[in-house]
Amino acid sequence: MLISVIVPTRNRHEKLLKTIGCLQRQTLGAEDYEIIVVDDGSTPPVETKGVNVLRLEGVERSIARNTGAKEAKGELIVFVDDDMEVCAELLAEHLKAFNQFQDALLVGRVSLSDDFLKTLFGKFRQELEQDVVPPKGGLTDVQNLCTAQNMAISKERFFALGGFDSEIVSCEDQDFALRHRAKNGRTVFVKDALAIHHDHATDIQSYCTRSEWGMQNMIPYCKRHAEFSDNIHRENVNGFLKIGREPFSRSAKKIITSILSLKAFVSVLFFLTTLLERNAPNSNLLKRFYSLLIGLHNFRGYRKGIRSYKSFEMKLEKSFNADSSALRTRQ
Repeated sequence: MLISVIVPTRNRHEKLLKTIGCLQRQTLGAEDYEIIVVDDGSTPPVETKGVNVLRLEGVERSIARNTGAKEAKGELIVFVDDDMEVCAELLAEHLKAFNQFQDALLVGRVSLSDDFLKTLFGKFRQELEQDVVPPKGGLTDVQNLCTAQNMAISKERFFALGGFDSEIVSCEDQDFALRHRAKNGRTVFVKDALAIHHDHATDIQSYCTRSEWGMQNMIPYCKRHAEFSDNIHRENVNGFLKIGREPFSRSAKKIITSILSLKAFVSVLFFLTTLLERNAPNSNLLKRFYSLLIGLHNFRGYRKGIRSYKSFEMKLEKSFNADSSALRTRQ
């Protein structure tokens, strides 16, 4: 067995079947790979033929992927999400890259569907998400280049790095990439291993909701890699005021952003964006409104995440102090 494909899923039955169908129509021989679906508490449970289904009960995607990897028989593990339409050559391309770079993290290309790219927001989103993607395949210096939607790595290397961190819900793939690079690992962009992403964030409002959730849950990743340039930028833009400890211009921008991120202002901005989509679809102003709305939701999500993170830290500290006090009393 050369390859094990791990597909985590939860309540996406129709999309999952399409993903499995693509994986079963690969140019690579069927005897060379297996498909492992990790059903993380779907209702009803996933039932499908021709694949190995593992059942879990709502443990989140990092643990789901790790569980699938433990059952893998292949030397190379490929991770694919359950809303991806993969090209027929995907596994063959990952295998070809693996044969050339056996120690590397292999990152496939992810694109949006042709139908979605015909829409105004689809075009904008594609440009936004492809901004940091290398223009050509091969070895790359982008340290955090990774998407668990379409990536591959040797099973040995995956577990040597400890797999995905279950404590990180958002950006767990970038965390994995940075840990890989910290251990002198190489990263390869496998441009011809293409997967089309069919998710639900097909308009600015749904995308903003997802962005806010992602930023809110990204804080453990940001704290772990606080010195990483992207996370320094996130803190500078979205963090709480540090009057006297940061440039005045930065504090002023945060105050303005705090005001604009209020619910009433955001509603007005969404309304104006809808008007622009109807009356000025090719204007740069529309792109600015898209960017502004996403930035405001990232700002709100980041601050929510910081509050939750600090609250969790305080609970841990109280628990630790209580345990220490009880221990001293017994002694």
